[in-house]
Amino acid sequence: MLRPFAMEARPLCDRCRRPLGVCFCALVQPVRTRTRVLLLQHPRERDVPVNTARMAALALPEATLRVGVDFTRDALVQGMVTDRALPAVVLFPSEDATDLRASPPDGPVTLVVIDGTWSQARAMVRHNPWLRALPRYRLDPAVPSRYGAVRREPDDTSRATLEALAEALSVLEGDPSLVPTLLAPLEALVETQLRYAREGKGRPARRVRALERPRHIPTGFLGDPSRLVLACGETNAWTVEDAPGPPEVLHWTALRVGERAPFEAVIAPRQALGPSTATLLQLPEERLRGGLSLDAFRAHWTAFTRPGDTLVVWGEHCTRAWGREAVALPPVVDLRRVAGVLRGGPPGSVEDCARAFGERIPEPVAGGRAGGRLAALEAVALHLLAEVSAWRR
Repeated sequence: MLRPFAMEARPLCDRCRRPLGVCFCALVQPVRTRTRVLLLQHPRERDVPVNTARMAALALPEATLRVGVDFTRDALVQGMVTDRALPAVVLFPSEDATDLRASPPDGPVTLVVIDGTWSQARAMVRHNPWLRALPRYRLDPAVPSRYGAVRREPDDTSRATLEALAEALSVLEGDPSLVPTLLAPLEALVETQLRYAREGKGRPARRVRALERPRHIPTGFLGDPSRLVLACGETNAWTVEDAPGPPEVLHWTALRVGERAPFEAVIAPRQALGPSTATLLQLPEERLRGGLSLDAFRAHWTAFTRPGDTLVVWGEHCTRAWGREAVALPPVVDLRRVAGVLRGGPPGSVEDCARAFGERIPEPVAGGRAGGRLAALEAVALHLLAEVSAWRR
């Protein structure tokens, strides 16, 4: 008999947002520097469990952490990078970057640090022409990265944001002791992850394994596959700090398993449209502004769903947003949680997970970025359904 998989949320620390059992707050030692630090974090990095940019922000009380992709209209960011008293430089290891150790900048500076994967960082530089105009500095690593022990990195020279920042500040401040001081929380978390792996309580995030027992699959995923509705949505792309209100869904796509007739709706913004929303959602601004009213969307969505449906999503950001606007949804299964259990750590994006399972992502049946993610979600869902079918045989 297939047993349901119960997923209980662990209590989190309000400060570091880690489970209380692995809270690192006691290891954070506040450090004040003459260097002003500006951390620009890609939105997808905000929810990564080992968030080293957040560690840096906690350890550097005067640092500024902003989340987003396009900061061209961010008044706080623009004010900092145009301040002549603390000229801005960016830590970015491009070919034309200056070696920070060999030729550090003169006097105190504003150090801009980008927090994201290589592809995310390149996208942020592409969306912010002013970033490309700043003097660039690189920093060859002094010691191997510890973060690579628990998270896959592109190569041996890659660094977690906190590691790169700690080494850069040690050079700019002339204080090598800053490295062990700032890295203490990260060292402790890495040791905890590796200990769990040795004791069989966890697995390094880079390792992918096959399902061992059906209990890893939530009960709602085990019924009639034709009642499974896969859904991906996108919200108005404001940063947390600048948002005029709570997140609101603007693009909603769905697909019933076994059918190729998708549901797709663009909902007109109920708040001001974020400056980078059209770019991030990969939809024309005119289409977004001319979308359905919320009431029209509710009627359209109700006509698509059926009694007994289960909604399958990747993360619950959009479903929580729909809850705030009283949009009725079927019972929800979050496949990102399932993938996290299977991989023993953060599963990455839905596209990464599909590739990790060895699945080919089909051609999207809906538009925009949500349509591409819906196709990847379909690949992941079909992979897990095949596993369930094998168990039942």
